[in-house]
Amino acid sequence: MLRRLRIENLVLIREAELALAPGLNAITGETGAGKTILAQAIGLLLGARGDAALVGPDGNEAYVEAELDPPARFFEEDELEPLAEL
Repeated sequence: MLRRLRIENLVLIREAELALAPGLNAITGETGAGKTILAQAIGLLLGARGDAALVGPDGNEAYVEAELDPPARFFEEDELEPLAEL
């Protein structure tokens, strides 16, 4: 489960951090508020290809970082021992 999303210099977002609650989270807002950019950031985390058009005006790089809370069975399926903190 996605717990936290941090974005730097992605399209028009200079810096943003979004903490998500357990369960359903709804992203709403006016046109141009950045909902699509959030969706693109999640897409990048899932392996979507990025290109230079996604990099904002503050430098040559954009960053997308996520904090995940994997289900306990994730480790069991691959016979891994979970660490106290990832």
